[in-house]
Amino acid sequence: MLRYQSRRHQRLMDESERALSDEAKHGRRRESRIARDIIRDSQNYRLWESRHADLIVPLSEQSRRAPQIFALRDLEVRLLHRRALIRHIRFHGLIGAERDKLFSVFYGPRETTNAILAEHRQYTLAVSSRVSADHLVGVMEDPVSIALLREYERVYTEYFELYCFTVSCDDPETVEAAKPLMLDLRRRAFDLIKRIHSEKPAGTQRQVPYPKLYGRLARRLTWPWPGRRPRRQPWRPRPDRRGSVSRPDSGRRRVRNPSGYRSGC
Repeated sequence: MLRYQSRRHQRLMDESERALSDEAKHGRRRESRIARDIIRDSQNYRLWESRHADLIVPLSEQSRRAPQIFALRDLEVRLLHRRALIRHIRFHGLIGAERDKLFSVFYGPRETTNAILAEHRQYTLAVSSRVSADHLVGVMEDPVSIALLREYERVYTEYFELYCFTVSCDDPETVEAAKPLMLDLRRRAFDLIKRIHSEKPAGTQRQVPYPKLYGRLARRLTWPWPGRRPRRQPWRPRPDRRGSVSRPDSGRRRVRNPSGYRSGC
């Protein structure tokens, strides 16, 4: 059984599992088919559960919205890097010697079959975790993060495509001609990484309570205790400077009838 580090960690895992299940039931993308394969196989599901629980530990350690969003951005970037190689191979339909040469660049002298199996396992786990991470980003309702992550995915995909082309190309002149463009894309990717780690999320300047701005789910993910406000302490008598005990009133003094009878009787 999976052991959680905190209640927030458990709530994040519950939301992640719910997002993966919804994608498997109602999705029509390639990610939906991968999510269904993960859920149907108990061994793969336990592997994804343990890996994803480790990935969201930095997120569960934060109690405020802005640090949680920064942790989610970092998680999305790492998952993009883990999906890049298989995405490139599938997009270009690489098979045979071209695919083996590309795997030798990333895995060295390791056997090609084992390298393919390890990379495909990493890809399926990253896709499944990305489904849950996208759901959590949507819960936080931060358009700044969505725009930054989309721009970084576009730039990094172009850079990775050009990098794989240069390491697989046998023509030195073509490689030298492509290097300036590759270095420019790499610089743009680094600039976007700096913005991802430093640019403030939307809504951080507004002091609006979480239940009104981000809904019940975001409140449960950011509050340290699940869905319950601190109870108001009951009134206790406190002696004043003169030693007498009195309850705070509304400013109106009660005058007692010295005769002992109620007025109007």
